Amino acid sequence: MASLFAPVRHSYRYLQRQAHEQPVIFFSCIIGLAGPVLLVAVPPLRERLGYKAIERPPTTYPRAYILFSMTSDEADSTSVPKRARVPVTGYEDE
Repeated sequence: MASLFAPVRHSYRYLQRQAHEQPVIFFSCIIGLAGPVLLVAVPPLRERLGYKAIERPPTTYPRAYILFSMTSDEADSTSVPKRARVPVTGYEDE
C-alpha cells in the first residue's frame, strides 16, 4: 500500500526542494498544473455567474446551389435584406 502513494510523495518532495533551490521550476510546475484545472472549473463558473456566449459569426457565404435548392421562404431568410438602401454621404472628394 505504501508503494501506491510513493509517486505522490516523491513528487511532493521534489516540488518542495525545487521551491527552495530553483523557484522558477517550482512555479512552472504550478502554472502547468493550473491549466487543466481551470479548463474544467471555468465554464461552469461562467454559466453560474450569468455569462452568455455571443452568437458565432458565419464562416461561409450561402452558395447559389444551396439557395436554388431551398424554398422561397428559406431563401429569403438567407439572402440580402429587402429594405430601402440609403446612399452614403460625406465621403465625396471635393
